Amino acid sequence: WKRTSAGPRRHQRAATHCHHGPRADRRSTGGGFADILRGAQGVSYKASYKMTISGSGQAMTMEMTTYVKPGKRRTDSAGIMGMGAASTYNLDTGDFTCSGQGATGRCTKLTAAERTQNPVPEDLTKVAADYETSPAGQRQVAGQNAQCFLMKAKVPTASFSEATTCMTASGIQVYMQAKMAQGEMIQEATSVSTTVSDADFQLPYPVTEASSIPGFPAGQLPPGFPSGQLPPGIPRQP
Repeated sequence: WKRTSAGPRRHQRAATHCHHGPRADRRSTGGGFADILRGAQGVSYKASYKMTISGSGQAMTMEMTTYVKPGKRRTDSAGIMGMGAASTYNLDTGDFTCSGQGATGRCTKLTAAERTQNPVPEDLTKVAADYETSPAGQRQVAGQNAQCFLMKAKVPTASFSEATTCMTASGIQVYMQAKMAQGEMIQEATSVSTTVSDADFQLPYPVTEASSIPGFPAGQLPPGFPSGQLPPGIPRQP
């Protein structure tokens, strides 16, 4: 009887030891986040978003549409403080900001310094190293199932101090809630499509070279966002 009871006790200890592996895997969430970001580098999609930016008790809402193909990105914004539509293009030939109406308008090529000032919030592949991540459940947005992650800044130069981001398994960001210096941004997808063409990345107007791009005038920024500190993802007007 002693030998018989000893066997199950040894077996029970072994089973408990094996269970440690899966628990450790669930705690190690950086791999899951990194895997999704790697997949995002090869995905093509078009997504429309509603973005709300709040600060000092006030809020503004704008609409954004993002077009993505490997190595290319375009973001259109509309409804920001009555300034009309504007677009940013991130191409292999450079980064550009464009605005105009109909056949009249212009595009301006951004300088190297300006290219890093306003990374669009859904382009996490460029800023992920600045944050620690942990799982934050799942969410369904615009008919898409998404895995959510909590992001906390590791460096003072990060675009936001803390955020919750939700991405599909293929790497499409469908939701983000981010805390910035003196306000909050919420971006939520309203539609998602995987139909994107090369024509979506053609610049609509002639390009003007410029050494600097003026930011929005201080009087036209929402409260809590000083001049030159635009929330990430808002294209600067040329």
